Amino acid sequence: MYWGSAALGLGRACEEGEGCAQSFEGARGWYSRAVTGLSIAVREGESWYRGALKSAEAGLARVG
Repeated sequence: MYWGSAALGLGRACEEGEGCAQSFEGARGWYSRAVTGLSIAVREGESWYRGALKSAEAGLARVG
């Protein structure tokens, strides 16, 4: 799902403070959305999103 990938990028931006104020709370929200969207994509057979899903899960774990 494209929106899952977009949410992953926004999560990274919030976590690192790139283009916005650094916000772990914001990052947590975006990473959570990314996990949801990318999980749906992988379940629907779009296996190329597995790497992005792992990145989103790792980001969510970092900002807890």
